[in-house]
Amino acid sequence: MKNRTIVYNITNLLFILCAVLMLIYNKVFNLNLSFKFIIIAVCLIIVIHSLKFVKIYLLLMEEHIPIKRFLKIYIKTTFVSIVLPFKLGEIFKIYSYGYETNNAQKGIISVLVDKFYDALILCIIFVMCAIFKIHNINILGIGLISFSILCIICYLIFPSTYHYLNKFFINAKQSKVNNKILYVLDEINEIYKNLNKMLKERQLLLFIITAIYWAVEIIFIYIIGFANNIHINNLDVYEYINDAFIGKTNLLFNNYVCICSVLFFFLILIIYISKAYKEVKNAKN
Repeated sequence: MKNRTIVYNITNLLFILCAVLMLIYNKVFNLNLSFKFIIIAVCLIIVIHSLKFVKIYLLLMEEHIPIKRFLKIYIKTTFVSIVLPFKLGEIFKIYSYGYETNNAQKGIISVLVDKFYDALILCIIFVMCAIFKIHNINILGIGLISFSILCIICYLIFPSTYHYLNKFFINAKQSKVNNKILYVLDEINEIYKNLNKMLKERQLLLFIITAIYWAVEIIFIYIIGFANNIHINNLDVYEYINDAFIGKTNLLFNNYVCICSVLFFFLILIIYISKAYKEVKNAKN
């Protein structure tokens, strides 16, 4: 148990250090905003991430992780996720949530479900943009729509499909192949149970929360654009959403990354300074 904790702490430090180095390398600390607009932007980001925190907490609420500890995990994983390119920070999220729940499978499922709802909202935005001829659906949009539809279909048909296949292979002639198939079916069913537990009676709430924080993020785009004397049109919003989802940089998204990274970095400093102070205080006592 002690070795597991040591590995967890080292992994935390390595990911955070990589994120800090990436910040320095990318030179994102170039914010051309007045103090007034910085305050407004910070307030909007706090709203966005408060909703994101509630969303991921709803998915893992049955694990009974104390809110204070869960908040610390969210701050660290979000900082890394925002800064590291190609969504590599999601690996850290999966690891952290898996560690806290003592179940790697739940870590993977929680992050994938979180991203699924993001994808679902983006699919709606992409389709609406195509309908109103703002922008044609690109490869990312086609991929997300196809993936979302496939996930929904699989989720809906799995119980009956599992029941049928499980019954079929149990009644079939026993063999090593059949036993392996039954084992795989049981593993997939366990994943489905964990997924269903996370989503039970809260699908609509998760969808609404996701829609709200994306709406607030769009407001953020217009405010940052106004502050930089940039006329924001529907195409700019489309491109921002597209780039934000895949982690591609642009002027507007860089402002978001800059403010978020500074805000979360200082929160992480507070967390570790507070932790060090408590350890020193306990050692003296």
